[in-house]
Amino acid sequence: MRIEVAQSDDQLTITGSIDGDSFPAVTGKINETGFFTATAGGYSDIDFDKDCGVIVTTSSTLAFSGSTANVVESATTEHCGSLKMSGTLNKLASN
Repeated sequence: MRIEVAQSDDQLTITGSIDGDSFPAVTGKINETGFFTATAGGYSDIDFDKDCGVIVTTSSTLAFSGSTANVVESATTEHCGSLKMSGTLNKLASN
């Protein structure tokens, strides 16, 4: 996963990709602890996968701490049970 974050005061715009596929931009606010709350954009809460069928997002969090972003996504599926994806993304040094 790759994310790019643009910040203006407490407003963030996040773009990026997962396995080379871009995801829709998400906008929202970041609080003093680094927790991000989306206010617009992104995926809908319902998706479809050819193997698992209908996928419904049950929770999604994104929190920033120093040079890392912690992502946790949980969902239920029609044929594959519950799914949980989590990861810690590290900031790359810029040239």
